[in-house]
Amino acid sequence: MDPLIPATGLGVLHLFCKSNQSFDSEKLVEVIGKKNSDDVQIISISILGHKADFAFMMLSSDWVQLRETQRDIGNCGVDIVDSYVSLTEISEYAAGVPEEMRRAHCIRSFLPLISEHGAFTQCPRDGIRLRIGLH
Repeated sequence: MDPLIPATGLGVLHLFCKSNQSFDSEKLVEVIGKKNSDDVQIISISILGHKADFAFMMLSSDWVQLRETQRDIGNCGVDIVDSYVSLTEISEYAAGVPEEMRRAHCIRSFLPLISEHGAFTQCPRDGIRLRIGLH
C-alpha cells in the first residue's frame, strides 16, 4: 500500500490492549523491535486497573505504517480494547520557525524522554525492553 502522509504533523495512535489466551510476549517484543524505527516511534506503557494490561503510543508521518503496526500487534494474541487517533500540531510559539528547521529533527526528537517517575518509558531501538505485567 502506498504511504499516506499528512500535509503537516505526525499521526499518533494510542492502543490500549489486553492479552488473550494466544498471547505471545516474545512475538510482541519482536514486532515492536522491528516496527520501532526511524519511521515509527513506539512507546510502551504498563496500565494499572481493569480496562487494559498495557498500551502503546505510536507516532509516524505515515498512517499506513501505524495501521500495519496495529495489525501486527493484534496478531500477537493481543485484544485492542480501546484506541485513539490524533495528529500533532506545531505550537503557536514555534509557528515562525522555518520549515527546514522543523523537519531537521528526526521523529525520535519529537517526544522528549520522560523521567523515570513519568508514566511512559521510551523503547530503545537496539535491544527493546518491553515489560508487560499481567494483572
